[in-house]
Amino acid sequence: MRRRCVVSGASGLLGRRLVERFVADGWFVTGLDRGPFPLLPYAPDEHHGIDLSAPHDLAPLLAGTDVLIHAAAIADLGRGYSEEDVLALNTATTARLLFAAVRAGVRRVVYISSQSVLGLSRGPDLVPPSYLPIDEAHPVRPRDGYALSKKLGEDLLALLCLRDGLTGIAIRLPVVWEADHFSEHVGKRIGDPQQAARSNWAYVDARDAAQGVALAAAVPAGGYQLFNIAAEHAFCERSLSELVAEYYGRLQCRIALDGSPSLFSAERAMEALGYRPRYRWSHSAILDSGKALTV
Repeated sequence: MRRRCVVSGASGLLGRRLVERFVADGWFVTGLDRGPFPLLPYAPDEHHGIDLSAPHDLAPLLAGTDVLIHAAAIADLGRGYSEEDVLALNTATTARLLFAAVRAGVRRVVYISSQSVLGLSRGPDLVPPSYLPIDEAHPVRPRDGYALSKKLGEDLLALLCLRDGLTGIAIRLPVVWEADHFSEHVGKRIGDPQQAARSNWAYVDARDAAQGVALAAAVPAGGYQLFNIAAEHAFCERSLSELVAEYYGRLQCRIALDGSPSLFSAERAMEALGYRPRYRWSHSAILDSGKALTV
């Protein structure tokens, strides 16, 4: 019998890659999203057009689910959303889904969180990290409504794991890059050095993000765990050691910066989950384990 997963935000940039990965791995995949699933070579086994920010009885959609993957969120201001909207809608959506999952008997949840909970990448000014590389123990200090909504989601999942016996895995991602938008992603990173420093020059290819989530969905049962998932290398034009000194000043650095290692560390996921980032972005191409791809 096929295992069943439900992917919220299935039509989004990351959601599409999650569907692709879980379908390829043989799961029965149910997608939840306000919009239809795009016309792609792969698709969920079933898809429900539903606005998760509005009250619904979600338990019937979740019945018989082995893993809930909660990726749905409003990530940016604009499109008619204020910061208050982003905070309220994201928090309400996460609460509705997670409480419905408990009622429906779902025993495992993977929650897509964000590097922004650290308070480094989305604040109004540049705040250096406390130390490098940034791991899961780094102090958390969200400085905008989106980041706070993601931290509240982590906290709610941890609560339900403790109180109701869920197995919950929160995945913190830096900015997710999709190959179809190669020029756009690279252009933004090169064109805004200040934001690159805020983001610790970190990113993750959407396919590697999906790999990390798929691995998290299979961890042994029991309790709450948190993992960073990121590319193995920083994306920067200049020497990383020079950039760190220029933008962060003097701080504790536990790794050598030669070779531009990622400053947003996925070491815990590599050790505990077997995560192996496959895609490295350069200014002219995406490298697949060292081999250049056409973009």
